[in-house]
Amino acid sequence: MIMLDKERAGLWIKIGAIVIAASFIITLMPAVSGGDLGGFFKSFFQGTSGKSQDTESQARIIELKDAITKDPKDVASLVELGNLYYDAGKYSSAITYYQKSLDLDAANYDVMTDMGAAYHATGQSDKALEIFKAVVVAKPDHAMAWFNQGVVYNSKNDTPNMRFAWERFLVLQPTGDLADQVRQELKTATSGGS
Repeated sequence: MIMLDKERAGLWIKIGAIVIAASFIITLMPAVSGGDLGGFFKSFFQGTSGKSQDTESQARIIELKDAITKDPKDVASLVELGNLYYDAGKYSSAITYYQKSLDLDAANYDVMTDMGAAYHATGQSDKALEIFKAVVVAKPDHAMAWFNQGVVYNSKNDTPNMRFAWERFLVLQPTGDLADQVRQELKTATSGGS
């Protein structure tokens, strides 16, 4: 029978543990610094997992639907429902609630812009553009409607209209992360490549 040398076995176990720990840390570093796993750790340490957030959202949706049943003209609840569905990636449902709120308050340009973004997310870019154009006709200083127009035109590879929309956006909102991203996209479009 072969006997294991405890001293050598202990050394190999320590080396193995170090290799495994180092591999784990190296693998997680990009994710923790800004990826989804970083969000997981943040929610873990805050005591809120993604699953409980989904449960909270579902509970809030039930509350809001109940509020709308009691008061069908509750615009704030309709908008919040639209936002919850949008955030969950259920764009058709978001559109439904955004439209119901707009039927009651047609001049809510933020909701119109959100509805346009939901239409774009469902692949209905022409409908989205129609909405964004209506917003900027009624409210020419609505920065997010200009921004979203640029996004749609960019997705359609319509550089002249994308450039026009984003330049208007930058006039209205010249600073911030979004403005920096737009400038970078415009620079890339000017240089003709990615």
